[in-house]
Amino acid sequence: VAHVGPGQLGFGADVLLGFGNPLAIIQPILGGADLVLLGSHVSDEKFGMCVSEDIASVKDLKGMKVGVSSLGGRSDMAARVMLRRAGLDPVKDVEVVIAGFSANRAAAVNKDLIQGTPLNFDLSAQAKQLGLKVLDEKEVPMVTSLLVTTRSFVKKDEELVRQFVKAYASATHFYLTHRSESINIIKKYFSGTDQRTLEGMYEAFASQLKPLPIFNAEALQAMIDVAGVADQRASKLKSKEKPARRE
Repeated sequence: VAHVGPGQLGFGADVLLGFGNPLAIIQPILGGADLVLLGSHVSDEKFGMCVSEDIASVKDLKGMKVGVSSLGGRSDMAARVMLRRAGLDPVKDVEVVIAGFSANRAAAVNKDLIQGTPLNFDLSAQAKQLGLKVLDEKEVPMVTSLLVTTRSFVKKDEELVRQFVKAYASATHFYLTHRSESINIIKKYFSGTDQRTLEGMYEAFASQLKPLPIFNAEALQAMIDVAGVADQRASKLKSKEKPARRE
């Protein structure tokens, strides 16, 4: 995607499937690239906000430092969803800082170097065992992959694009409902891999899939918020639906 120019995807592809740092998608769009998202796979992961002892709710992090692993990383995306749910603008109302891996971030909260950091379910439990305070443990939508093409390609052959999306959804349905057959297909491309490993590969991927690659407004808004740090023009972008407020 780094080589995308107006009217074409990098590497000569017509449709790209994948997801890395959201800046790789949003920045080319802001620069005029002819990109459009056809769909998005989103998984729900449970996160809690580890906070300093004097923080009573996530909204109390206004004006504070929130630590994440990296700009556009999973903890960063989770933090921005959680902050927006609390009524805060993650670009303007808090200072998001790079604070390393989860254990380092938790230690930074304990030393009051930062006042909050998102931790996944397992790490939240460990933090609480160590006496740290964890708030707002809820499911957070995380983008796991995107279907990307160009508007010019859609305009050129809209029916082909429609057929592709239908076929993609059918393939996803097959994968989720035909476990043994899907494992055998994986085995074709990973010959020599033992059965237990193959089953683990299947389960890991299946856990990231939902039947349809439907957009999630909260997850998309988190991508926009990340891009807004690097380019203020991103603040003009809006997810199609207003992110749901969850109490």
